[in-house]
Amino acid sequence: MLMPLFRKFISLLFICLIFSIGNQLSAGNCPNSPVIRCISVDPRTGEVTISWTNPSSMANFSKFYIYSSTSINGPYTLIDSISNNAITSYTQSGSNASGSPLFYYVQSGCSGGSNLVAADTVSSINLVVNNPNNGTAVLKWNSSRKPLLTSSMGWYRVYKEYPAGVWTLVDSTQNLSLIDTISVCTAHINYKVEIGDSSGCVSVSSIDGNVFSDKTAPAIPSIDSVSVTAAGNAVVGFTADKSADTKGYVIYKYNGGAYIAIDTLWGINNTFYTNPVPGASTAVESYRVAAIDSCKNLSLFSNTHNSILVKCSPNPCARYNALAWNVYNNMNSGLKEYDVYISTNGAPFAYQATVPANSPTYVHNNMQQGFTYCYLIQAKDNSGTRTSTSAKLCYTANVPPEPTFSYLKSVSVPSNNTVTVNCYVDILAEIKKYKVMRSDGPSGPFIEIGSIPFVPGNPFVSFTDTSALTSEKSYYYKTIAVDTCNNDTTQTNVSRTILLKAVANDDLTNTITWNDYESWLGNVSSYNVYRAVDGVWGGSFIVNILHSSIIPATNSFSYTDDISPFYKGQGTFSYYVEALEGPGNPYGIEDSSRSNIADARQAANVFIPNAFAPNGVNKIFIPVTSYMEKTDYDFRIFDRWGEQVFQTSDPYKGWDGSIGSKRADEAVYVYLLQFKTAYGEYVERKGSVTLLR
Repeated sequence: MLMPLFRKFISLLFICLIFSIGNQLSAGNCPNSPVIRCISVDPRTGEVTISWTNPSSMANFSKFYIYSSTSINGPYTLIDSISNNAITSYTQSGSNASGSPLFYYVQSGCSGGSNLVAADTVSSINLVVNNPNNGTAVLKWNSSRKPLLTSSMGWYRVYKEYPAGVWTLVDSTQNLSLIDTISVCTAHINYKVEIGDSSGCVSVSSIDGNVFSDKTAPAIPSIDSVSVTAAGNAVVGFTADKSADTKGYVIYKYNGGAYIAIDTLWGINNTFYTNPVPGASTAVESYRVAAIDSCKNLSLFSNTHNSILVKCSPNPCARYNALAWNVYNNMNSGLKEYDVYISTNGAPFAYQATVPANSPTYVHNNMQQGFTYCYLIQAKDNSGTRTSTSAKLCYTANVPPEPTFSYLKSVSVPSNNTVTVNCYVDILAEIKKYKVMRSDGPSGPFIEIGSIPFVPGNPFVSFTDTSALTSEKSYYYKTIAVDTCNNDTTQTNVSRTILLKAVANDDLTNTITWNDYESWLGNVSSYNVYRAVDGVWGGSFIVNILHSSIIPATNSFSYTDDISPFYKGQGTFSYYVEALEGPGNPYGIEDSSRSNIADARQAANVFIPNAFAPNGVNKIFIPVTSYMEKTDYDFRIFDRWGEQVFQTSDPYKGWDGSIGSKRADEAVYVYLLQFKTAYGEYVERKGSVTLLR
C-alpha cells in the first residue's frame, strides 16, 4: 500500500520539477525590461509621456507592461501593455501630473507568460513656484529618479514664459531649486524645468506660475567725482549702473538737514549731471545718487561725494596767500593727493605744486600788488584715473606797492665829520622809512646808522651822518626802503664818499690826492679843486681836473699846487674837491659831491743874513721869515762887549747900523731873535752878523 503512494508522489514531484525547470529556461530567454530615459508632462493637459530604450535582444518578447502610481510606494496599477517592441514611448491619457508627480515603471513580458522585474521607477518632475512677494520667484522640483542615470545631461534648464507663449531660458542648475529675480513690473509668469538625456529625449516638468512684481531695487550707483565749473556749477559724474533694467538716476543734494532729490536723469548711460544753480563757488555741496528702474524701484544711496571749496587767508605784509580747502571724501580708489593750479592775471592755469592728501593747504608766496590770482585744487585718486576739481577762487593782491625805483643821487661831505646822503625816491610807493646803511668797504658789512622818514609827495630825501670820520676814511652808503609792513624792499645803488688828503712839500708845493667818487648813473665828468690860504676861501677855485686824469692802478687822482706866492702867510693851506656828474643820468639829474677838507701846513722858515752894509745893497739887517705869523716878537743886537745896541718888537723893522745918532763901527755884532708863531710854537735864533762900511 505504501509503495504505490510513494511512487505516485515521486512522479508528481518529477513533473513539477520538470515544469519549474521549463519555466526557468523560458524566463532566461526573455528580454530585459526597458530603461526609462525621460518623462515629460504635457503643458496643456498634464498628461505624462515616458520614453525608454529597448533591450538589445528582444527574443521571446511578448509585451511591455506599463505600471503607474500616485505614490512611489504604490500600489502600482497596470495601465497598459504594448505588443510592438519597436515602440519606445508611451503617453498616459487622462493622467494629470500638473499638481503632483506620478510614478512609472515598465516590465518586459515573455511569450511564456512571465514578466521580468522593471529596471527602475521614475517620477514625473513636479514644479512648484512660490511668490514670497519680495520681487523673486522661488522654484522647487523633484528629481525624476535618484540618482540620475549616467546618460543624463545632469543640468536642469529653467524656462519662464513671458510674455504669453514666449519661453526664455532663465538659468541652468544641478540643484532642485532656483530663485529667479523678477524684472517686469507686474505680470503672470509661468515656469518649467527640463533635463536632457544623451539618447536625445528631454524630461519636462509640470508648469507652475503666479502673478509677480519687480520689487528688486537696482544696484547702487557709484559716483566718480564732483567737480565745479568756472561759473560755480557742481558737476556730478558717476558710472553706469550694473542693473540691466535701470532707466535713470535720481540726484540728491544735502540741504543742511537731509538729502533732497533735486533732479532725475533718464537713460542708463546718462552719467553726468550739472547743477544749474551755481552755488558751489560759495559753499561746499554734497551729493548722492540713486538708480531707478522701469518699475520705479529706487536703489539705495551712493556714497556721499562733496565739492571742493577753496578759501584763502591773505597776508599782505608777508606777500603770501594761505590757501585751505575741505577734504574730498569717498574717492573710489582712495584719495592720493591734491594738485594746485594758479592763473595770474587771466593767463591759463598752470600747475604749481602737489600737496599730500592729509594736508589740504598751500601757501602762495611772492604776490605782487594789483595782480589777480585764481586758484584751482584738483583731488586725485590712487588709480590716477579720477580727479575732482574745486571751485575757482580769485583774489586781487592788495600788498604795499614796492618802489619802482630808489636812487642814491649823492653822498657829500659838507663839513668835516659830516656826510649828507641824498636820495631820489618813488613817491607812489607805500613806504614807512628808508634805512641808511654804511660800510667801510664796497661789499659790506653794511650797518644801519639811521633812517629817513617817508614824506608823502617829496621825491628828494636826505640824511645827515654826523658819526663819520671823513678825514680818515672813505665810506660806502646805500639806503633800503622799508614798507608799511616793516619789510625791507628796494635798495639803492651804493655810493662812496671822497676822501681827500694833502701833503706839504719842501719845494713850496702841496700835493693833494683823492679817490674816485662812486657811483653815479651819469658817471663823473671832472673834479673842481678849491684852496683856502690861512683859512680864507675867497677866490678859492684853482683848477678843474678831468675824469680822464684818473690813475687806473689806484682809481685815484693827484694834483700838486704851487704855493710859493703865499710865502708871507701863515703857511696853512686847506683844500677840498668837488666831483661833478656828467650827462646821461636817466633821472635827468646832474649832481655834485664834495670831499672832506684837508690841510697842508708848510714848515716855518727863518733866514738871517750874516753880514750887511748900510752903505751898500743890504742896508738893513732884518730877519726874513716865510709861512709864519709872528707874535711876542723881540729882536736884539749886542756889541762885542755885550752892550745892547738895537731892539725892536716890530717884525718889519730892522737895524740900519747906527747906535743912537752915530754910525756904528764896522765890526762883528751878536743878535738874538725870539717870537711865537700862530701855531703857538716858540722860535729862538742866535748868531752873529758883520757890519761892513
